[in-house]
Amino acid sequence: MPMKASKVEPQIQTRKQKKDTPWILYIFNHKCFVTTIIGCYSCHWKIKQEKKLKRGQCCSLRERLFYPCLIISFCMSVLLVFVWVESSNEYNGFDWVIFIGTGLWFFWSIVLLSFLGILAAYTSLLLVLGFLLLWEGIELYLHWCHKILILLVIVMCSFFFWILFTYWRDRWLTVGLSLQVFAPYIHLSSIAMMVILSWPLAFYLIRLEGEARFRRYQMTCNERKRNRCNVLTKLRALQVAIGLPFFLILLCLYLLPLGNFSPCVQEKDKLAPKPDLFGHRGAPMLGPENTIMAFEKAVEHGACGLESDVHISYDHVPFLMHDSDLRRTTNIKEVLPNASLTHPSLFDWDFLSTLNAGKWFSQALCLVIPLVWLLKSILKS
Repeated sequence: MPMKASKVEPQIQTRKQKKDTPWILYIFNHKCFVTTIIGCYSCHWKIKQEKKLKRGQCCSLRERLFYPCLIISFCMSVLLVFVWVESSNEYNGFDWVIFIGTGLWFFWSIVLLSFLGILAAYTSLLLVLGFLLLWEGIELYLHWCHKILILLVIVMCSFFFWILFTYWRDRWLTVGLSLQVFAPYIHLSSIAMMVILSWPLAFYLIRLEGEARFRRYQMTCNERKRNRCNVLTKLRALQVAIGLPFFLILLCLYLLPLGNFSPCVQEKDKLAPKPDLFGHRGAPMLGPENTIMAFEKAVEHGACGLESDVHISYDHVPFLMHDSDLRRTTNIKEVLPNASLTHPSLFDWDFLSTLNAGKWFSQALCLVIPLVWLLKSILKS
């Protein structure tokens, strides 16, 4: 009877443990997590115990040579996305270039932005998965499909950078100015990222140190003399090759603010006086917006600056216009009603110069003035 009781009690305890354990642990456990990252990274959906990294062991030489390619593709794709986001003012010109070459009008700039964003997300995801596999102590094995795609990303990014360096060099000036604005945020995020990476790096260096001491302890005097330059020297060299660049990069990040200048970080005493009045499209309540009359009225009333919106006509003549069509601020409905919804940049300047840009304002003014006099008379009474 005691033997039967001892057999039944563990079963009761296991049942109680199963009842007390949350249901989410049955689905999202550690084994499921490891299987997922291995499957996404190497397309192997089974955990092989022999693939576990041993103490002081790293991944194969082929994977160690290819992982820098993954880091390079990530850096290139992120930099290319940043350059294209900062070039948003040139999207219309880019669409025009494609339209002239193909004869098909479409927002190719947005398509390119989405494509570059997908490349950056893909490379960053693989980079994070590889980091998680190293954290779990599992040997890296990137699937050949991912390797081909990574090489294609590097080739495509190199092609786009060649186009920028050859035909669009002035974009790098915009990128430099934008980096000055984003410099404090990039600096803080870089330091935070390096501090986060310092923990797994420190654990890895400690593992290498333990492996070196373990090897030294196992060696005899003769084996130390023969293998000292082979094993122990390689482990020490690996520690220096990994730890020293990381320390130098982190030190440079901490010392970077001493010689860095950003226009968005200024002392309050050195700032120019804040403008009291700014003419948005001139003075749109006193004259037709984006016209000389509106700008003159804004200056007369003490405006410190003027803001206008510029479009480029089909024959490459800049003109002031805010809307995506000409219905609100011109008489396009009377002159050419069938083309009233057409974008202003699709017309020649010879036609645009014939449109009346002030008639709508005078008509609205004729309706507003009687209402103003009526309100004044009501308030006086």
